[in-house]
Amino acid sequence: ARLDLSLAEPVIERSRLDYMRAAARNYWNWLGNGERLDAAEELTELAVERDTALETRVKRGAAANIDRVDNQQNIALRNGLVVKADRSLQQSTIDLSLFLRDDAGQPLLAGRRRIRPMPKPVAPDRTTFDAALSRALAERPEFARLALQREKLVVERRFAANQVLPAIDGQLVGNQDAAFGKSPLSGPDGLDRQVLQASLVFQLPAQRRDARGKLQTLDAQVVQLDRQLQYAEDNVRAEVQDAYSLLERAYEFHKQTVRQAELAVLVARAEREQLRLGRSDILRVTLREQTKFDAQILEILARQEYWRAESDLRAADTSLGRDGFSLTLPATLPATEVA
Repeated sequence: ARLDLSLAEPVIERSRLDYMRAAARNYWNWLGNGERLDAAEELTELAVERDTALETRVKRGAAANIDRVDNQQNIALRNGLVVKADRSLQQSTIDLSLFLRDDAGQPLLAGRRRIRPMPKPVAPDRTTFDAALSRALAERPEFARLALQREKLVVERRFAANQVLPAIDGQLVGNQDAAFGKSPLSGPDGLDRQVLQASLVFQLPAQRRDARGKLQTLDAQVVQLDRQLQYAEDNVRAEVQDAYSLLERAYEFHKQTVRQAELAVLVARAEREQLRLGRSDILRVTLREQTKFDAQILEILARQEYWRAESDLRAADTSLGRDGFSLTLPATLPATEVA
């Protein structure tokens, strides 16, 4: 019974890790969607500002009205991107509210002003993997659960082994005649007869197939749990390796997206300058800006993927929620600021 009580702890710990992993993933998704909305609004503002300049040029006869119409079409298209990005942010805010709650325990919708830029990825090294693997093999709740189940089977096997052995019972029995149940042998004085019996009973079961079958079943279950423990160790090792591999690749991929975004920004800025000098057109500027926007979105996604991988690694080694992870929202903002 004590082992059954102890078995609840690994289950609770596993649920806690799954909960924290889901919270982390929703958190990074929320931050990323906030940055994507910023990028979409920035892209739209460029077209709006250009529309003002084009209006002046069209009035002066320096540009054809079709150029302004083309730019206004881009404004409408980019406003649609803003609407879609805003919807994604609202959805991620609602998802995050399942993990972000006020003092009364009610879901809290975090306002947009509480969004902070996602941190830059940090290069992982081999010590990160070694520490994560060592911690996972020592603290994962699966190992504790299987170890307790094995210990419980050992106790049950001891009981089954006891049932196979001969039984020796000591008995002490006493009786006394009383009232109308007096024995005629009590004598003329009507004294009651008192009897005290002591015995030692030895029993040897002739058929012990049930007990022996139970022993064989428990022996097989113990072997099965030993195999499960070995498989759990291999599975945890593979899980940590996979999470670390994803973290490494996410870091390398992010470096490439940063370079791509930097170049796209330079090209888009140069193309806008060419348009100002009359050496380019709206179509080319639009394509350059769209390329820059796509590169920015890809860089944001790469950062999201890195931090999700980092959360997965810490969930795999049981450190998530223990060594400083929190929803880094400024506590000074009022709870009434909601999406």
